[in-house]
Amino acid sequence: MRKRRTTARRRFSLIFFAVLLFCSSVPVYGQEENRQEVPAEISDGTSEGDEAASMEEPSTEFAGSVTEASGVLPEESGAMSSEEPSAEPAGENTEESVVPKELPEESSEEAPEESGEIFLKAYEEAVEEQEQEPVYRVMYQAHAQSYGWMDWTSEDEWAGTRGQGKRLEALHIKLVEESGNPGEPERLVQGAITYRAHCQTYGWQEPVADGETAGTLGKSKRLEAIEISLTGELAKEYDIYYQAHAAGFGDLGWAKNGERAGSEGYGKSIEALRIRLVRKGSPDAPAQSGRNFLSPTRKGTLTYTSHVQSYGWLDAVADGQVSGTQGKAKRMEAFRIWLENPRDENGREIAGSVTYQAHAQSYGWMEWQTDGKLAGTEGKSKRLEAIRICLTGEMAEKYDVWYRAHCATWGSLGWAKNGEIAGTVGYHKAIESLEIRLLPKGSEGYPQDKAASLEKDKIGALTVLAEVSGQSETVYAGNGGTVGNAGKGKALEAIRLQVESGNGRYEGAITYKTANVKDGWGGEIADGSYSGEAGSGKGLQAVEIRLTGELAAYNDVYYRVSTPKLGWLGWAKNGQAAGTSGTGTYIEALQVVIQPRTAPAPAGASGAFWVSLGEFKVTGYCGGVCCNGPWFGTTATGAVPAEGRTIAVAPSVIPYGTRVKIAGMDGIYVAEDTGGFADGNPRQIDVFYGDHGRALQSGVSYREIWVQR
Repeated sequence: MRKRRTTARRRFSLIFFAVLLFCSSVPVYGQEENRQEVPAEISDGTSEGDEAASMEEPSTEFAGSVTEASGVLPEESGAMSSEEPSAEPAGENTEESVVPKELPEESSEEAPEESGEIFLKAYEEAVEEQEQEPVYRVMYQAHAQSYGWMDWTSEDEWAGTRGQGKRLEALHIKLVEESGNPGEPERLVQGAITYRAHCQTYGWQEPVADGETAGTLGKSKRLEAIEISLTGELAKEYDIYYQAHAAGFGDLGWAKNGERAGSEGYGKSIEALRIRLVRKGSPDAPAQSGRNFLSPTRKGTLTYTSHVQSYGWLDAVADGQVSGTQGKAKRMEAFRIWLENPRDENGREIAGSVTYQAHAQSYGWMEWQTDGKLAGTEGKSKRLEAIRICLTGEMAEKYDVWYRAHCATWGSLGWAKNGEIAGTVGYHKAIESLEIRLLPKGSEGYPQDKAASLEKDKIGALTVLAEVSGQSETVYAGNGGTVGNAGKGKALEAIRLQVESGNGRYEGAITYKTANVKDGWGGEIADGSYSGEAGSGKGLQAVEIRLTGELAAYNDVYYRVSTPKLGWLGWAKNGQAAGTSGTGTYIEALQVVIQPRTAPAPAGASGAFWVSLGEFKVTGYCGGVCCNGPWFGTTATGAVPAEGRTIAVAPSVIPYGTRVKIAGMDGIYVAEDTGGFADGNPRQIDVFYGDHGRALQSGVSYREIWVQR
């Protein structure tokens, strides 16, 4: 509490009482000595007049004490006493008359002590009055449905009713100062508090102050919201907190220094209100959790709504609540945000706004929007893929805006803030829900333990280098490029791969291992080192490549190889083997691409690794009786035969369903049938043709057979 200022009069009173207290305990100059020298007969023979004079002597001593304390010399004090009229009979010795007579026993011993106690008590009371501070209280009175004006209440007590369904219609609010003196009335503090009400039908009224009526009387109109502010010097030292109990909503959050409390646009009445006056910085201040004022577009500091597939516009939410859907595979298509500007410690509204931007399917990044305008699309069935949100002005200096997206496939991503991207760019996945809230600058915020956005541009640059047999220069390629030359007969002998990270890119690395035609598989190599041996004559036969860390969490690495005998094989991905095994066939070209996990796989993403079974006898057959006898028209597996796909095998060597490559013949065949040769010559393959003439024309040949592993 603020201390009173000490007036000059009070300072003088304190000094005066201190001097009196000191002097009352010190004997008057010469008093004790003279008492010892007074003859007993003078004391014993004192007349009634003398006794009367003696009774007046204490006041003479008191006067002397004051004189001495005022700087008058003891001799001067004594002279003044001798000039006073004597109460003794005439004819007495004048020398004796100037000697202070000893007080009666009771008066001389107890009067000074009693005087000291009186002075001490007066001094303590003066000190106590000096140290008292003014005590301010907020008092308020509610006019409630059915009750009329209720009793005045104060300091954190509810005014109105709760649980009775009775609307508040009007309020009185005032600040008073307690004097601290018993019996002295409280004093109304003028010009210290203002307030205004939002009423049914009338909306926001003009502000009133110092116990005036806010609201309506005799009109049966509900009070829906309230604003309360301190003014003048008091606003520099105190905060005013207030909380509304609203129909349908219950206890709302605490508002402060001019913020709104209650609701607007819902037709809900405030039923009770409580107010608290708190010195700035006091630990007694109530915690503000938001939700102090509700409206369709003002449900908190930040209010937002989303337009969702099949649902349209959802009800608005605020301050960290989820807007949208989760687990229903419904895309968000648009959103809006409203800002209820908070107030500073002096009740002044903090200037600034919220701006936001949408990244939509087919449109990319769209225009920035503000103040509840639509961001995204409506009625076009285009998914919202990413967002950005910023604050402007003083709001940006005092607050951070945090937000995160829940996306298809990935679920909830990490938290973004102050204009960072949340969602996906280049991953073609819809945002399904949003969370947004404000936090003061310097607060801890949210843990950023995973990416807030998935962006194709966050994939660092990929470099692929290769050493080629008989070639002195290193060849290299970027993401999606090829090293080596298909069909040139030059083996790759060593490769080296590296992906950039840091500076906003995905954290992680690329690792790989190779097998050469003589020694087989080597160990796994980390980002940026060679796998294989340049100039050794040991061509690479197979390769495995994978990603690690955050890079692997959101992306795939695809790769394929070309060999002299089989040409380009299918794509392998994420650690699968690509190449061949079994006959010393080397790799002559390599292609590597890193892409978002949600992107479609490259064409032909199968058949990446083949194992040679050696040489087989290759013949042809058709589907007629001439080639199949009673089993014509169908295959051993029940599949309808097709030219370019179906082959007959010995299942003991090549199981049904195996994918097979035949050297010198295009395409990939599937083991779907068998023939009479299976027992006598299991290393034979019959290739199906659509007619008997082409089957005969294919003749008999011996070719290397490869099976997919």
